[in-house]
Amino acid sequence: MFLGRIDGDTRGFYGRAIRAVLMVRPAAIDLIHVPGRWRIGVETFVGVRSTVEADASGPVTCGLTDHVDGTEMIADVLTVAAPPFEWTFQERCSFESSFRYRG
Repeated sequence: MFLGRIDGDTRGFYGRAIRAVLMVRPAAIDLIHVPGRWRIGVETFVGVRSTVEADASGPVTCGLTDHVDGTEMIADVLTVAAPPFEWTFQERCSFESSFRYRG
């Protein structure tokens, strides 16, 4: 999906610009879309948890989802553990919206 190899908006936005792929790993995605308990987990590779909406005046959109309306939030924690990529951030911006996956 993110490499732009299947149909969808990602291919048109930046999929064709990817020159080198370091790894491809199939993984189950766990998504909780409940206000105050937003969470996404991609097995042990990525985890994001948000409980608070950001104080944003005006519309908020995300380019990954073709600028659909959504809610900017503050991620309590954002962790990536997919060597060689490993980091943890706290209190960074996150975004939630509805989208339709085609693949």
